[in-house]
Amino acid sequence: MLLAACTDSEGPEPVSGAPSTADTAGTTTIPDIGSRSSTSSTSAPDPGSWTPVLVEGVPPVPGDAAELADRLAAVEGFLVGEPTSPDSALAAGHEQQVLLRELGRHPDWRDQVLSARPDARDRIIRTIEAGRTGATTLPPPLTEIPAWTIRDPAPVAELVGYYEEAERDTGIPWQYLAAINLVETRMGRIVGDSSAGAQGPMQFLPSTWEAYGNGGDITDDHDAIAAAARFLADHGGPTDMEAAVHAYNHSDAYVSAVVSYAKVMATDPWTVTAFHGWRVYVSTVEGTLWIPSGYSSDEPVPVAEFLRRRPSLLSGDR
Repeated sequence: MLLAACTDSEGPEPVSGAPSTADTAGTTTIPDIGSRSSTSSTSAPDPGSWTPVLVEGVPPVPGDAAELADRLAAVEGFLVGEPTSPDSALAAGHEQQVLLRELGRHPDWRDQVLSARPDARDRIIRTIEAGRTGATTLPPPLTEIPAWTIRDPAPVAELVGYYEEAERDTGIPWQYLAAINLVETRMGRIVGDSSAGAQGPMQFLPSTWEAYGNGGDITDDHDAIAAAARFLADHGGPTDMEAAVHAYNHSDAYVSAVVSYAKVMATDPWTVTAFHGWRVYVSTVEGTLWIPSGYSSDEPVPVAEFLRRRPSLLSGDR
């Protein structure tokens, strides 16, 4: 997602140094964030059946609050059941993303949706707020699609294994590593350098990588996650995770988004599977665009040209 945004010139050199291009104060210690195997809170929906419905490859936007509430309950129930099919889990995460994005666009729907989902109220609000806060780090709408390759991420179990290994090595709660990975590159979906030269799935500046990469590969999920944990541990974590994340990126909005996503995953560990399915959406002068897996360009592409090739990917209402 290349969400990194350095809005403060003071403090340690940030790991990632570019304004955000993809569509997602004070010191507080965040204690007691446990492992993925910990017990979920009562905000987890009951497991249920769910079948994806796609329009031109994208989950359709709900027509009203009642439809949104029903579909959100169904898709999250499916995700809570720990789907065994990776493809279906990715599709379910995408639908959850579309539904929550739409709820964020319709504040007049919130009371009806939240009253239908009282057990999930806090989680839904926190997730929407994380996206809203993260969006404040975005640049103006893009005139060009960056020189990116969009790929499917590594399997969620593999990534969680890397997060948890890094937690064992450094004490950094795995949810913070997952949240940074989500905010920066949609857990590795976006392959490309930021405008400031940050690289890899955790968006390290090369100079910072020299200090924390331990000779690893900046583009490798395992190596980058481990390096991020070492950086955070060296800048206040795990005792003061807000300070550590602020050192990673000098933006209060970035810190707020990362902390919020981490808290969601700490309370309801199944949500890492949902976030793993979130796709790459970007705000452009022509509206919000979805960039699917398989897209690749070595050079920036004007938005108008991108749409001439892929007109169905304009999704300003999603």
